[in-house]
Amino acid sequence: MMKLHYSMCGAVLSSEHVSMMRGLLKEHCENRQYDRQSAEAEDAARGLLWWYQNGVTEQERLRHLLAISVVRGS
Repeated sequence: MMKLHYSMCGAVLSSEHVSMMRGLLKEHCENRQYDRQSAEAEDAARGLLWWYQNGVTEQERLRHLLAISVVRGS
């Protein structure tokens, strides 16, 4: 299994988890009509990484956390 290293935080992520989180982020941005390069999308990506690094690795739980997350400027 290939591992990817996220250099800012030192967490080692499997390629499967990276793929899952990319899909969740894409879905989240589409649902909220965010540009994928927007500050809101960046905040969501940071949130996903933070939750993952703090033990939340289940896709449905991450999806739920994204759905209820507070967005910048709200």
